[in-house]
Amino acid sequence: MTVRVRIVDVTWGGLLILAGLLLMLLSGRQAAGQTSGSDASLSEGCAGQSLANTTDTNVSVTASSQLITGVAGQRIHVCHVDLIATGGANNVALVEGTGVVCATGIAGLFGGTTAATGWGFAANGGIVLGDGRQVVRRSAVTGDNLCILVSAATQVSGLIRWTSF
Repeated sequence: MTVRVRIVDVTWGGLLILAGLLLMLLSGRQAAGQTSGSDASLSEGCAGQSLANTTDTNVSVTASSQLITGVAGQRIHVCHVDLIATGGANNVALVEGTGVVCATGIAGLFGGTTAATGWGFAANGGIVLGDGRQVVRRSAVTGDNLCILVSAATQVSGLIRWTSF
């Protein structure tokens, strides 16, 4: 396979997304959400689960929000995160808990329990974690939801690939 990339004007966030895509290409996978009937690697989902039990959740928020609803008796297993603060600088944390924006029994999945103790993204900055197959983090408590906490009312976009069992 030949991949040609022409870089014209790149931001740090763009570089992070490009790095994540290159990681997937080098590991023989397509980007999450893409399909191809001839790609055998698509038979693998998150954490050894089937693709039918793997979910790609798009992230597009300007305020703290619940992203994933927990299932009683099951933990959320996160296999890929890519987030970018496109609207300006923002502190971002992914947390678990119940209730409005996981405020009850809150625990940090990535970062602490507040946006201020999460990742500090400059404008157009972000992060890419995981290849979509291996677990990078799992919730500690069964049935917990997964929420995103943000410090500013600016756009945060991306994708989380996950499963629960």
